[in-house]
Amino acid sequence: MKKLIIGFFILLLLFNSVAYAQKDEQYELTNESEKEEIVDTKTVAKFFELNLINAGQSPLTKKVSYILEITPLIDTPRTQIVWNIPATLKVYPKHKEFVSMQKGITYSVKATIKPLKEGHHNLSVSTISWQHDTNYTNTVDADIYFDRSLVAQPITEQYKTQQIILIVSTLLVFGGLIFGAVLLIKKYAKKAKDWLTPDF
Repeated sequence: MKKLIIGFFILLLLFNSVAYAQKDEQYELTNESEKEEIVDTKTVAKFFELNLINAGQSPLTKKVSYILEITPLIDTPRTQIVWNIPATLKVYPKHKEFVSMQKGITYSVKATIKPLKEGHHNLSVSTISWQHDTNYTNTVDADIYFDRSLVAQPITEQYKTQQIILIVSTLLVFGGLIFGAVLLIKKYAKKAKDWLTPDF
């Protein structure tokens, strides 16, 4: 009888230990799930929809034009636009640094980037909504590669077309100058000959 009672207590203790272990494991899993959910929420928080567009490179200046499309998801009367550029590039913004934006309206701003060195480069643009108690920001980035001639790779059809137009325009200008020079020479050649010929 004593052995039966002792065995019953041992089984009861084992059952309680397993139950507590399952509860602890379930609690840990719940906490991990909550932690992951919080991190994900912070990661995907968006205050601006941003779209950075490469609008092509100029064969003459080697500058690359970028268009940034901004759609604020909140009203932001004081919005700062910051171009984060490495030392190997130079940026020329064509917009004010601070602008006022309304929720749901898409705005477009432009800037040109001038390469100073060949190789891979990373650039990014941040939009910051300055509020009275805090600020909200989102960033978009892009990669670009320039060869030794500082031509963006891969070469686009737009660049090839502009290059052909530039070459043809240059040839036409030089051709026009040569043609004009020939006409002037013909026009004044006889006068110059008469002026240089001595009278007898």
